[in-house]
Amino acid sequence: MSLLTPSRPPVLAVIGTTGVGKSDLAVELAKALNGEVISTDSMQVYAGYDILTNKHPVKDQQGVPHHLLGYVPPGDNYSILDFTRAARQCIDQIHQRGRVPILVGGTQYYVQATLWRDQLVSDPSQSAEENSGPSHDKAEEEDPRTTEELYTQLQRVDPAMAERWHPRDRRKILRSLRVHDSTGQRHSDIQEQQRLAGAAEEKLIYPTCFLWLHAERSIIVDRLEARVDVMMQQGMLDEVRSLHRELPSPIDYTRGLAQGIGFKEFQIFIEAENDHAVDEKALEKHKADAVEMVKAGNRIYAKRQVGWIRNKLLPRCSPPSYDACCYVLDASDPSKWDEAAKAPAIAVAQAFLKQTPLPNPKDIHPLAQDLLNPPEKSPQDNKMIQCEICGVYSRGEQAARDHRGSRKHRQALKRQARPYRRSRPSSPSPS
Repeated sequence: MSLLTPSRPPVLAVIGTTGVGKSDLAVELAKALNGEVISTDSMQVYAGYDILTNKHPVKDQQGVPHHLLGYVPPGDNYSILDFTRAARQCIDQIHQRGRVPILVGGTQYYVQATLWRDQLVSDPSQSAEENSGPSHDKAEEEDPRTTEELYTQLQRVDPAMAERWHPRDRRKILRSLRVHDSTGQRHSDIQEQQRLAGAAEEKLIYPTCFLWLHAERSIIVDRLEARVDVMMQQGMLDEVRSLHRELPSPIDYTRGLAQGIGFKEFQIFIEAENDHAVDEKALEKHKADAVEMVKAGNRIYAKRQVGWIRNKLLPRCSPPSYDACCYVLDASDPSKWDEAAKAPAIAVAQAFLKQTPLPNPKDIHPLAQDLLNPPEKSPQDNKMIQCEICGVYSRGEQAARDHRGSRKHRQALKRQARPYRRSRPSSPSPS
């Protein structure tokens, strides 16, 4: 029986890191396939501030209908539940018009939560890689317990989940406690049951073809750094100033648009700019520091996006089928965009929509086999490990090893050794 029945019409999803060209590819797909674009970017839901949120310019949308862009006031909390309801309604309406919904955006968690029924229960945490969406809700704000008390409670009722969360990550700790309280089961047990059930296909709402636009990290880093410079030239700093004036004081940098990359990094600069005692040279340094922090934030964000795709999304698309398949497209060389990304994306999407034989992913991208088959992970890979020297928490043994090899850890070791060196008795002088 065909998987693409009228009751289960298909969806295309363009995924990849920030700065790789997802929005451009979505427009090309929509033009070729009678589609409409749905943004799945957690910051682009907010109204205005088009440079700060890096919304796709209207002229570059080329007349293709775009949805879920700029409709939430910047200071409002807009939860993942709000988004998934709106996104699914958009998908259904586009299907009713006889057109193809094309999801595109950097917040991979929003894509996944929209397409799988169980996603909000099985993996409620919005990974830090996502920089996605408001991190507070009403229940969290009203809970009178301290974060330390909440963590102690989680250690008591669900020690396995407590090992996964940072002791100060109030949102994730409280979410796991709420799952336990509402279901009577430990959150970790629910996740394990769902993992063993392996019923991803049954829970996928729409048959989906994922098109992963990929480029080597060094290329992405160069593009992101250049993009920040262009955004500054276009007036991003003016938007930062405007948002500071619009949001109530003191600004909560964990809510609404204030939590996005590109705003909070300028806090010290804005404060210095309003302090007439700060000279021009110091002000320029604060601005340069803020720009560098934005670039660093983008680099980290891009790395985590790839991690999310490989470790969270791809396992749900295995084995590949007409219900859930993923193809990697090469976006490394802009001069080869048409032949390496655009043309194969359209060809794959057409085959998927028409249910004709799909090409082998290795024929589309030579690295497909490596990229689409991430190494298996054990439960220990999610455990939070604290460094006894630095106090830093790392997720999993590999991240802990990476930390122990970092400059920060080596410097901490040197600081720890200094008192010992000072306290050693000096060598006796020769008689």
